Amino acid sequence: SGQSTQLLLLRELMNKMASVDYVEDLSEEQIEAVAGSEALRAASIDVATAAGAKAIRKPALRLRDTLVSQGLVGQLFVLLGRQRAGLCLSTDSPHLKLIGELHDRCHDVLLQFTTFVATNSTPAELARLVPPAHELVRTYGLEPEVAFHVYRHAYAQPPHAAGQVAGVQLAPASVVSAVESMVPEVVWSVLSPRLYATFWALALYDIYTPAQGYDKAIARVKATQEALDKDPDKTPAAVARRRKERERYTQL
Repeated sequence: SGQSTQLLLLRELMNKMASVDYVEDLSEEQIEAVAGSEALRAASIDVATAAGAKAIRKPALRLRDTLVSQGLVGQLFVLLGRQRAGLCLSTDSPHLKLIGELHDRCHDVLLQFTTFVATNSTPAELARLVPPAHELVRTYGLEPEVAFHVYRHAYAQPPHAAGQVAGVQLAPASVVSAVESMVPEVVWSVLSPRLYATFWALALYDIYTPAQGYDKAIARVKATQEALDKDPDKTPAAVARRRKERERYTQL
């Protein structure tokens, strides 16, 4: 809509209700954890937050259900994608630094919203809420990389199975045929539609397992549990609290 400052409202809603935020200045360990599960990504930031993730599940689902009931999920994806693509040309400000900051903020909120929807929806649900990647490009004018990022979680559902190479899932034929009209034909002179579709359909989680990241996260969880066991407070309330905390860490 051109109102870039309204992105702050959406960002705060996702942060406060679903604890989904954009984190800057990640360490190498945290960057590697992006390839892992949701629990590993959360634990790489803060073990306590990861262990208490279920506590924020209800408000996150309430926010998702509200957006779904109002038909806003697909609309917000389209608006964010188009805002990101056209921000530099539609902003009247002559200050390049401000324009760059607005673009980065829009991109951050798009990533944040994608994470929120993917975390709180199954692949089948996302496929019902959001148009396919090729439709996002051809009908709504999103850039191909943005369209695939938005729809990528939907490719995890079984109907999209299309064989594997070296353990890596290939893009299905329907997606391969759809991408042929998404980019200029000259592109296919240097790479195949299947390679293009597979590259954009896969997430880092699909091709890499951060084994060391899991080992470090498990070690931190065990260290936290040991610290709870050494707590000298033996009152019934303290014992019950530590028991609940230990159970949360064990489930993590």
